[in-house]
Amino acid sequence: MTLTSKERAILFADVSGSTALYELLGDKPAAKAIEACLGELRKIVAKRDGQVVKTIGDEIMVVFGNPEAACNAAREMQQRVIAASDRGREARHSHRLSFRPRARGQARFLG
Repeated sequence: MTLTSKERAILFADVSGSTALYELLGDKPAAKAIEACLGELRKIVAKRDGQVVKTIGDEIMVVFGNPEAACNAAREMQQRVIAASDRGREARHSHRLSFRPRARGQARFLG
């Protein structure tokens, strides 16, 4: 069996401000808002040919085939979360969610 090395980029996407949102809205409405936000992030991941590795609370870990795809996805995620948060603030509450991307490029996987 021959192993080959493949370069990948890892992106961690964390919705920040969720604790304050839970305090402001309560458990069920806040969980629904966070899940809607993560759903939007998952759509972007799929659009950019990424794969969600795991989700923990309000954070997702994603692998992309290259750093450029990860950066483009992070930029689009940031824009989408800001726009959705602004709409939510206008419609329902005064709290703004934000987004913290953290990327790790050039991870090597053997397979």
